[in-house]
This record gives sequence, structure tokens and C-alpha cells, in this order.
Amino acid sequence: MYPAFDRGPLAARPVFSRALFALSLALFLALLGATPACVSSAEEVPTETPSEAHYDSVKQRASIVVDFPADGLVVGPNQIRIRVEPKWGDEAAAVQLAAVSGFMPAHSHNRVEGQVSASGAASESYEVGSLDLSMPGHWQFTAHVVRDATDSDDVTFDVLVR
Repeated sequence: MYPAFDRGPLAARPVFSRALFALSLALFLALLGATPACVSSAEEVPTETPSEAHYDSVKQRASIVVDFPADGLVVGPNQIRIRVEPKWGDEAAAVQLAAVSGFMPAHSHNRVEGQVSASGAASESYEVGSLDLSMPGHWQFTAHVVRDATDSDDVTFDVLVR
């Protein structure tokens, strides 16, 4: 076609050339230990969402109990209830749920921020709404817990969205 850009026998076979390039790239990434962004190991992906689950924080300073909807989390708007249980040693310290956010770790996108509001008489109980989930699959949520606005900790939990 274009004699100035003729690259020999591969120029006549663009499909073969692209396949060879893709194979070379995959081999190169495998040698580097990289995995494609959409691959997760089976042990990371939850197989179901319980109606209630208990999770400890990263620094072991608090734990939360999450009440999920009876049908689990689904694509679209969702609401969950979270109860915070302090572990700081001083049970009288004011521990609050400051924020809840989630994203799809296999895709590194679709970040959602929940609206947190205290519920009921107990200050440790919160309603988290506006969790508008855009697609089914493995989601990872982080609950940010603060103590007297001077110390904080995060609780991370994985959920399967149907």
C-alpha cells in the first residue's frame, strides 16, 4: 500500500501483526507480575451478603455492625444501618460514624458516598442512604469512624451487589 512504510511480510498481515503484539504485551505484563484490572481472586469476592455482619476497624479501635436490606444490596439506591461499637478502652468516649464510601475494586471506579445520619436514641446507630450502586458485582465499602474529633479509624467491608 504505502511503500515507504513497508515492513516486510507482516505488513500484508495486519491481523497477524496485532495478534502478535497483543500476545507479546500479555507475556510482558505476566513477567512483570501484573494482572488485568478486572481480575480479582476468588477469596476477595464475597459470594453473598448477610442480613447482619460484624467488622473490626483497621487499627482495632472500633467495630461496626452492619444491617443490610433483606434482599441484600442491589443495583440502584440502597440504604443500610450501621451500629458503631467503640474499642478505645474509654467506652464513654464519643465515637461517631463520619462517612461511608464504596467502590468496585476490580474496576477501580464507580465511587459512591453515602449520606450518614444518626438514627434513634442511641448515638452509635446510623442510617446510611444514597448508596446508589451502578452495577452488580464485588463492592468494597469503608466506614470512617472518629472519636471526639481527635482520633479516627476505618472499617472496610466487602459486599456482593446483585
